[in-house]
Amino acid sequence: MRRIVWLVTMMLVGCGSDTPDASDFAPTEPDPSGAGSAPGQFAVDGSVPRDAGPSAVATDVEAVVTTDNAFSFGYGSDANVSTFIRGEGSDGAGIFNCPVGYGPDRYVVPAAKAPIDAWLYIIAWADTAVTQGTLAQFKRVGGEKIYSGNGAWEVCAIGQAYDDHGPGPDQAAVNARVVDCNKGHAGTAYSKGWVTVNGASTRTAGAIGKLAVGEANDNPSGNFPIVCQKDDKGVAGIDAVARWMWFDPLDGKSPFVGNENNRTKTFLIFRLPASALPSVTR
Repeated sequence: MRRIVWLVTMMLVGCGSDTPDASDFAPTEPDPSGAGSAPGQFAVDGSVPRDAGPSAVATDVEAVVTTDNAFSFGYGSDANVSTFIRGEGSDGAGIFNCPVGYGPDRYVVPAAKAPIDAWLYIIAWADTAVTQGTLAQFKRVGGEKIYSGNGAWEVCAIGQAYDDHGPGPDQAAVNARVVDCNKGHAGTAYSKGWVTVNGASTRTAGAIGKLAVGEANDNPSGNFPIVCQKDDKGVAGIDAVARWMWFDPLDGKSPFVGNENNRTKTFLIFRLPASALPSVTR
């Protein structure tokens, strides 16, 4: 069984809109000196003056993701995952191979549905042995890539295991846990909120554990096989500089090797703010 490659076309619910306010198009007062409008403003006739500076533009978001063992993908606001693409269980070498196997998977989030205040989500779960980790890269079309392990990522450990051969938590279960994660100590998530590479996120002070960053996707003798970086047709996989990430319960053991008794507290919810994606200007 192979995971289907999706083109995400559903509308993002609950996030901000790129639609400008009418006041954004209000004409400026004419410059009595004849020098024209200030950079970035509209001229009296509604056109953009030639001396206007560059401005950030929203473009589609491209994502490539794989997880040892399985994951779902989605996006929405900081409060919920409004677009959810449920994954399927996996095991074996297919996690690391393309085009054959369970990963990596490619997604496209249309620009209009990934505004600056959106969040991109990876919901990951694993078996209780060998290795576990998530590897990914994201970019806006025309912009620079951002990788798994970047300091902008957050993770919340739920502490509820799922069968690695099954489809994992559904959208309702994920959103209930996002609410718990946002509550911090008042919620029921194991990590008591969101954590980053430095420990508790400022959003949920006092959360426990941290986001672990492991080896890059370039080490043939590491814990993980190298995930394909390009398939037979030349389609990009995941770059060599991407790094594996997971939740570290700070129990003195590697978060990437061995998960006896579900000690890394999956399932995990990773998320990346769209604002962290390098912007595109023109």
